[in-house]
Amino acid sequence: MNEIFDPDRVDGIYSQNPSERAAAIALDRGTNYGVVRLELLEHLYQKQYMQRLKSSDESQWRCRIIPNRTVLSASQSANSSVLLRLGDPDENKRQENGEEELEVDYVFTATGYVRNAHESMLSEVRDLLPQELQKAGKFAVARDYRVMFDDGKVDAGRAGVWLQGCNEGTHGVSASCSTCLEHMLTWCS
Repeated sequence: MNEIFDPDRVDGIYSQNPSERAAAIALDRGTNYGVVRLELLEHLYQKQYMQRLKSSDESQWRCRIIPNRTVLSASQSANSSVLLRLGDPDENKRQENGEEELEVDYVFTATGYVRNAHESMLSEVRDLLPQELQKAGKFAVARDYRVMFDDGKVDAGRAGVWLQGCNEGTHGVSASCSTCLEHMLTWCS
C-alpha cells in the first residue's frame, strides 16, 4: 500500500509545525504528482533529442516542451492552426520578460495542481473568519477538513464548510484523495 495515501498519516502531518510540515510535503510531492506514463515521457524526450541532433535552433523544432508559461490567449490563425500568446506565470516577471507568440498545430498542456478555487467560492463569507485570518486572506482548516470560522458566527452543530482536495499544506498529500470525504462521513454519522 502506498502510505502517502494512508488517511492515518494525516494526523502526523497536521500536527507538525508549519516548517516541518512544508519540508515533509516537499519530499512527498514527487510521489504524488508523477502521474505521466514513463513511456510517454521517454517518447517525448527522445523526439526532442533527435530534433536537437538535427538542429540546435529550437524555432525549427516541430515538438517543444515549454515549461513555466501561462497561456494568455489562444485563437485560430488564418491557416487554421492555433495562435498562442504565452507569458511568465508571475505577472511581475512577465512585465520584465515580455510575452511570446507561437503558431502551432497542437497544444498539450500540463497544468499542474492548483487547489485554491475555494478562496473565490467562499469570498462572500470571509467576514465569518477570525479577524487575524480575514487580514491574511486565509481559510484555516481543522483536522476534520472543516473551515474554522470565528466562534459564535457559525453554529458548528448545524452548519459548516469542509474542503476537499485543497488542504495539502496542512494535511499532506493525502488531502488530495478521498480521505477527507471519509473523515467527513465519519464526523456526520
